[in-house]
Amino acid sequence: MQLPAFDRQAAYRWSPSAARTTDILVVAGIGGSLAMALLYSPSKDLLQPVALMGESLALTTGLTDMMKVLVHRPRPYAYNPDLPVELRSAPEAYVSFWSGHTATTAAATFTCADIVQHSDASATTKTITWVSAATLPAVVGFYRVRAGQHFPSDVIVGYLVGAGIGMAVPYIHRLGARAGIN
Repeated sequence: MQLPAFDRQAAYRWSPSAARTTDILVVAGIGGSLAMALLYSPSKDLLQPVALMGESLALTTGLTDMMKVLVHRPRPYAYNPDLPVELRSAPEAYVSFWSGHTATTAAATFTCADIVQHSDASATTKTITWVSAATLPAVVGFYRVRAGQHFPSDVIVGYLVGAGIGMAVPYIHRLGARAGIN
């Protein structure tokens, strides 16, 4: 009862297979995003999309890790009395806020979508890229809740943070380039 009603549905969940699925989706999301960014980069310098992606991911990961330590929120499975107490009381069981898997996937996919948006790709390619950018982190978030790793609020905040960073980093670099700073 100490959990907000919105998050209560996730308590007691535990699914290692759903957790493995999210690990695969994150790697596929980052790899696919990097490949698309390289393929459709408006710059002839292939290091530019790699640098933008790296910057987005580093910023997202750093902020995520800092918040997890500061907030120290229990994961949903920490409430599950059917799991071994060693698992429920381990330090890893107290880093739920916010979802790093969701944030990282969103940062990668939204950075990619922004890069493709500013390329000479077709309108169809741009649309598919944006739809994929929005959908993949949502699917990762869904499975993180299903796995018992995160509450819905964790994945929503992770999604918003990752998407925000993923769009902000390329935008800031474009502003800098226009101002002659880059």
